[in-house]
Amino acid sequence: MSKLPEGKWARLRLSGSVLARVGAGRLQHRIKRPFMQAGARIQAQQQLEEREAAQLFEVLAQLRGTALKVAQWLSSEQALLPEAWQRHLRQACHQAPPLNRVLIRKVLQEGLGQAPEQCFSHFEADAFAAASLGQVHAATLPDGRAVAVKLQYPGIRYTIDSDMALLRLALRGMPRAAQLLDMLPALHQSLLDEVDYVREARLTDWFYQRLQVDGVQVPQWIASHSSTTVLTTTRMQGMHLDDWLATVPDQAHRDRAAQRLLDAVMSAALQGGQLYTDPHPGNFLFQPDGQVVLLDFGAVRPLSAEFVQHWPQLMHAHLQQSPAQLLAAWQAMGMRYDGDLEADYPHMAAFCQWIAEPWRDSHFDFTHQPAHSEAGLVLMQRMSHFNGLKQVAPDLMFFDRTLYGLFKLFERMGARVALRHWLPAMASETPDDSLTHQGA
Repeated sequence: MSKLPEGKWARLRLSGSVLARVGAGRLQHRIKRPFMQAGARIQAQQQLEEREAAQLFEVLAQLRGTALKVAQWLSSEQALLPEAWQRHLRQACHQAPPLNRVLIRKVLQEGLGQAPEQCFSHFEADAFAAASLGQVHAATLPDGRAVAVKLQYPGIRYTIDSDMALLRLALRGMPRAAQLLDMLPALHQSLLDEVDYVREARLTDWFYQRLQVDGVQVPQWIASHSSTTVLTTTRMQGMHLDDWLATVPDQAHRDRAAQRLLDAVMSAALQGGQLYTDPHPGNFLFQPDGQVVLLDFGAVRPLSAEFVQHWPQLMHAHLQQSPAQLLAAWQAMGMRYDGDLEADYPHMAAFCQWIAEPWRDSHFDFTHQPAHSEAGLVLMQRMSHFNGLKQVAPDLMFFDRTLYGLFKLFERMGARVALRHWLPAMASETPDDSLTHQGA
């Protein structure tokens, strides 16, 4: 990977040409549409979406960096985007070429103030992990400790503002554009947080020092070998999810590992006020005995005290199917609903029951509900059509996305997980310094 196009005008030229082609295609489609038969309209719409998605992928592959991170986020919004966009954006998420060796040396020299051979007794030139905003190398400290060294792509932080402005332009005119545009400020801040390695170092240390869930490990931050563009932690042992599942762990081990992941995320969120918002399989390691490792704390988000206090109220409203309690919980969280909830609620009931289902009994068996998360997509699409919901609390959006990501993991693991024990415990709790939980 050479240096990415970081200048505003360089990135604008790349994206502007694609936006122009997208705009021309949409104009041509609108001119032809009134003269088409119903079947031809559907086919033409699908062809238009396919062309737009291919054009979007083309520019993302060239812009890389922030644009690919945005693609990853958009690809998870499956309820709001056309299928062709989802498919091409998922493809874009895997197009992060690694830095070349000259740039690696430059990033280390500028970040740590010394050449790699002066900082480490050994440094692997080939990254063992690469993502949209940075890549990770294995290394050994002079004292013999094995470490993971994350390098931020040069110039990445300077692309965020211009890329978000371009994304706003690209989303206008899309179906449900207003809902997608409402989410952009939170996404913008999330991207800025992820390239703030000082913040990530502090959060890594926060989890290392304070998260005490049985069977859950967190890497230790190495302050002496970290900076604003380099983050060094102890290197953790374990297998990624697919490799671990290939060892055919028995039901007890799958259940134990899944329970530990859930309890770690819920404990940090509801007792510590810190939400681990990126439960991507690549951010977890699994050990043969079912112990798990949490990696990458760049996307951790603080939760408001109001959300932590009222989330149990929201869940009880779903469990009791109570419109009045649901509206009260929404308002307490800062959400705005201008519709007639009594009239709308019967149409929302299936969605509310889907939300509540895993929390209804002591355990939820994802082995018997392998498509629970997929079923929710249809219901979320229906919910997105209720125009009365004018403002969604960002904390709720990120919290639900986190749970959705965990549930998809549990389905892949074929695990049985206890969730209900979190509800009664949360009603009277506020974030504190105690994060000890031994699991269900």
